Amino acid sequence: MKALHLKILIMLTILEGVLALLLSLADPSDPENAWLFGLSKTRMALLAFGFCGLILLVSLTIRIFRDSHWSGRISERISSLLTNRTFSFGTNLFVVQSGLLVLLLALVECFLLTWLSIPTPARPFIAWGMLVCMQTWILFRLVFSKKYQEQRTFMYSFQNRWKECSPAQRKTVSILLVIALVYFSLFIPFNLQGANNPDTFLIYGGDEYVIYPIVVNMLTPGETVSSTLYRVIVYEEYHYGYPFFLSSALVLLIPRIINGADFAQQTEVSLLLLRQFVSVLPMILSILILVYIVTGFKSVARSVSLFVFLLFIPGVVKYNVRFWHPDSLMLLFVMLTILFLQRDRLRFGKHFFFAAIACGLATATKLYGIFFFLAIGGYLVAGLIQKIHIKHIATAALGFLVLMTVTILISTPFLAVPSARNNLARIMEDKSYELKFGYDEPDPEGVYQTGFVNWMRYFEKYYTQPYFFYFLAFTLAIGSLIGSEKYLSSRVIITSLLFALFTSNFQLRNGSCFYTNP
Repeated sequence: MKALHLKILIMLTILEGVLALLLSLADPSDPENAWLFGLSKTRMALLAFGFCGLILLVSLTIRIFRDSHWSGRISERISSLLTNRTFSFGTNLFVVQSGLLVLLLALVECFLLTWLSIPTPARPFIAWGMLVCMQTWILFRLVFSKKYQEQRTFMYSFQNRWKECSPAQRKTVSILLVIALVYFSLFIPFNLQGANNPDTFLIYGGDEYVIYPIVVNMLTPGETVSSTLYRVIVYEEYHYGYPFFLSSALVLLIPRIINGADFAQQTEVSLLLLRQFVSVLPMILSILILVYIVTGFKSVARSVSLFVFLLFIPGVVKYNVRFWHPDSLMLLFVMLTILFLQRDRLRFGKHFFFAAIACGLATATKLYGIFFFLAIGGYLVAGLIQKIHIKHIATAALGFLVLMTVTILISTPFLAVPSARNNLARIMEDKSYELKFGYDEPDPEGVYQTGFVNWMRYFEKYYTQPYFFYFLAFTLAIGSLIGSEKYLSSRVIITSLLFALFTSNFQLRNGSCFYTNP
């Protein structure tokens, strides 16, 4: 990186800052909020902050232009820092570029939220920050183009990994993809039923009929920008997380464009797409990941037989038929978390932080990522047992927590809206009450009964016989103590036990409980 590049970056930042100040002054404050010179306290604080930032940048610019030797040293220092490898999962350049993209995404959300909850005067300054992130990322990408050429692109890495696979692995992947495509297609006739028209959907829709209007509302423009963004971000139904509703809205985006405002009446097509791409597809991907974790695709017979066996478990088949819910999407994020932790192999590298992102998405979708807290803690303890330096483990633990939290915040933008937070708190309080005291209604079939015995009825009906369940639990426990995958087995059993204790040990009114599909 040369001094010229640094000068260009700072000059652009100053010009954009001046523009942000002018735009902030161009939009006068409301008379009732005016405090000084017709400006509100918020606007004055932002202007003061922006003006101080510009003064610092101008001072830095003067120093750079006056002392070319100093600016050269600074540029070389920046280049040295970016090209070094402080982290185990990549060069500093990779970390900084990734951080800039994450910051840009967060600022874009903040910019949109200025129509909802963030004070409007902050909009020009947030846009200023967005421009700084974009131009810094572009500058680094151009200046360090040789470094990028040395790194493998995604397609190159994919092709190289494919070539490195054994013939058996390539054959296995090909066969599994064909089976997955056939399996995906098998459910199309079933998922075309029950929503032939709005009237039929009203009768047979069940829970789908309750949540479908939410997605429709997200795709229906309001009269103003703020009302449109309110519908997209503050969807007002927080029993399920924002990633589920956003992915559902994206699935229906093309039908919305093609059919216009009448797209909501095309329930047959809409529910088919939602069921197939939000329920069936993530379920298939989750099982593919599980098969890869267990077999590594090294054996055609083992991989194919396990894949087919899992696909046709009665509970899985039942879920894939006319059931548009977030469970398979949540399961996909859970399986990705387990996969990344397995691939990390106690190195606390990039896969460990990919696991943090996946765990954050699982939490944002349906709170299931929370059940990994003991598994992650055990993983960190395993690192200590392997005599990995405690400083490295502490840094990794902090990074995991920060990255998971950032993922939750970015994937749940309505948390920035006070009314939405209050609504979420109310819903969670209501559900906590139901979990504690149950539904005050008759339960002749014992659907809402608690306890392990009641849950075993559903395991026997949809998943496996009790004797085989106990055999699987026993082998998983043994596998967590000995064998090549004891760390993987221990993470699975700890997470499963936490979830089992959470869902089966609430003593509820009338012997009932808040029901979650086993």
